[in-house]
Amino acid sequence: MVMMRKSAWYKNNLREIKHTLDRYLAIVAIIALGVGFFPG
Repeated sequence: MVMMRKSAWYKNNLREIKHTLDRYLAIVAIIALGVGFFPG
């Protein structure tokens, strides 16, 4: 029982980190586009 909970907890954390990483990369890409258009 404890191992199953721990596994689910790790899986949930990994999914959350991946989702947050995708969002972070999207925000960085949008900022990069904005910075690229600003000087040009």
